[in-house]
Amino acid sequence: MSQSTVDNARNLANDAKGEAARLAGSARDLASGAKDDASRFVSDAKAEIVQLREKVEALMNDRVTPAVSAAADRASAIGKSASDTVRQQADRASDAVHDKPLIALGVAALAGFVIASLIRR
Repeated sequence: MSQSTVDNARNLANDAKGEAARLAGSARDLASGAKDDASRFVSDAKAEIVQLREKVEALMNDRVTPAVSAAADRASAIGKSASDTVRQQADRASDAVHDKPLIALGVAALAGFVIASLIRR
């Protein structure tokens, strides 16, 4: 082997070594850039989640909570009305029994007879 071939081989090896170092540096730069991009993406996603959470809370406070409260108020009013109606009807029935006890006794006996007849079948 001649000296020039050895020198050429060394030069090629040095060139390859330099190119590998340059490529490694480029790879490090790309990895660093990707890491920065990923960090920005995560940060942006977190900020978006915070904004969405705030919007949901605002909607809950502005729309859902008042609607639920109104529905609860309506249900309470309907329950009170039903309770008052039942109480009034019970009072009327009690008054009717006190006013006409024999008729009430006859109606109760007839109801008992009808129920007994239905049960026997």
